[in-house]
Amino acid sequence: MSLLLALLLAGMVCAARTAPPQAAPSPGRGAARGPAVRYRSKIAIYDLRTKTSKVIYAADTRWEAPNWTHDGKYLLANSAGTLWRLPVDAPAPVTPENLGLDAMYSCNNDHGFSFDGKMLYFSAGTPTARASQVYLATADGKNPKQLT
Repeated sequence: MSLLLALLLAGMVCAARTAPPQAAPSPGRGAARGPAVRYRSKIAIYDLRTKTSKVIYAADTRWEAPNWTHDGKYLLANSAGTLWRLPVDAPAPVTPENLGLDAMYSCNNDHGFSFDGKMLYFSAGTPTARASQVYLATADGKNPKQLT
């Protein structure tokens, strides 16, 4: 079995939460503006044995912190304030699957699984607590409880 690493290049945040985030292309040069800035995220799997990589997903939005699920079938990444599963064995480009966290949580980069893979820790802000807090939920994102 080959060892695999997940690589991520960051982009720009999008507000949509029900479909995989995709930002509109940046506008061209305006009358009083400088050149438009474009951002692009790429999530790739690198095979240490063959020294090859495969981009499984790319978007003109910010995708952060891909982490493996314990079964090795998915990467869990955050974008647009929520968590997404990306299947690693599906043909590229994959379609991210929304983990289904309540829309009140605005996830922000930090997430990971417990050692046994049964629980998920994530950081997020909420409308009542804009500062980031740490939450614990089941591995599928259900029943989150605030820890901090």
